[in-house]
Amino acid sequence: MVRNFNYIKNEVVNSNLCSRCGACVGICPKQVITFKSNVNYEPTWSSEEGCINCGLCIDVCPAKGYSLQADNKNINDISGNLGRFIDVYEGKALDNYINSNATSGGIVTAVLIYLLKCKEVEKVVVVENTEDSKDGYAKVTVTSNIETILNSMQSKYIQLPVGKVINEIRNKKENIAIVGLPCQLAAIDKASQKLPVIKSRIKFKIGLFCGFTYTQDSVEDMLKIMEVKEINLKRIVGWRNGGLPGNFTVELNDGTIKALPFIKEHSINVTFNALNRCGLCKDCFAEYADISLGDIGGWRSKETLIVSRTDKAEQILAEMVKNNLIRIKSIRDSKYLKKTVIPFMIKEKIIKTQIRNKYLKSKNITNVEWEYRKGTISKILKIESLLLYRLSLLLRNSKVKRKIFKNKYMAIVVGELIYYRLSKNILVRAMKKLEKKFLKDEDVLL
Repeated sequence: MVRNFNYIKNEVVNSNLCSRCGACVGICPKQVITFKSNVNYEPTWSSEEGCINCGLCIDVCPAKGYSLQADNKNINDISGNLGRFIDVYEGKALDNYINSNATSGGIVTAVLIYLLKCKEVEKVVVVENTEDSKDGYAKVTVTSNIETILNSMQSKYIQLPVGKVINEIRNKKENIAIVGLPCQLAAIDKASQKLPVIKSRIKFKIGLFCGFTYTQDSVEDMLKIMEVKEINLKRIVGWRNGGLPGNFTVELNDGTIKALPFIKEHSINVTFNALNRCGLCKDCFAEYADISLGDIGGWRSKETLIVSRTDKAEQILAEMVKNNLIRIKSIRDSKYLKKTVIPFMIKEKIIKTQIRNKYLKSKNITNVEWEYRKGTISKILKIESLLLYRLSLLLRNSKVKRKIFKNKYMAIVVGELIYYRLSKNILVRAMKKLEKKFLKDEDVLL
């Protein structure tokens, strides 16, 4: 087989498995792979004739799956599903501005600023909010500017190609810290194995817990729901702005602020705009990071859940505590972990992902080749998972979606039904109770 981008094109992009991580674009030594547009980050050829068939794009692609240390654990082991780690904490930044403006705790921002100020790194890779519609109102930035880092606070649910910075890291002699989603950091790790210079220059990796990311259509859809014309939009203030869980918030050219509650935004976008690859991914805890961060869970407090994975992460956290920059508390005991977002993520991402991939494999449909984990699962959860997945695929069909979005209230109702309410339906809950009483759960290879 000729090892070039045509494999990615056929087996990944055309099979709807691309996560838009950007690694194939970033690692190409001849820069003959590009993106379809500034806001559509599917990779494509820019010049097939210039390809040297090195196969690096294939080597770094995370789309078909990769090994995780949690794979040798039981699916029902809460801490085991986190992969390798030293400790788990809850914590927050002690800087009032960072803490009040961050999504949940501000630990990411605080760590990045500390790494720059203590000269552990010279630049950091972040996703920055912009006012430019040509960038989709957000872009990947390599920076040492503190104001830019502060402007990059809060979650962004649109997928951006962090992996494209591989080329910049390779060509500039600077030590780097990088913030990325699980698939992006897995691709960076693959690149580090092929190009030692990448490994030597990336000094710290911050991973973000991840459920789903969206195509750029999500911004257009949110504006439709909010009855905002794009010509009147100045900027996206934030996807999780204003407390917990927050609101998708925009500022108009005349200074007006409009907001859509997180539950509505998330229900619509997960149903209609989530990448297919996200529904087949079980690396929700960013195992390839030095430190992995996410919401603590339950919207009960504005703190960060911190999974410290390396000695370097432990050192940085200890130094920041000593300098009164952050406050952290160990919660690695399972009785505390059960009260966090971790059990929810295990069910929604790891268990359901394995169910879907096993189903696709049984139908000879291209799937993500994860190792299956042993575990006990509910038959009803299997049915619910596959039903929701198949309904979402139908609703993401462009013709179906266009018809639904002709009426914004229909889009809201369908989104909430599929993402949020179906699993809470009285019939489903009754079936689960009956199953628990009369049937044994299946002990299977998930």
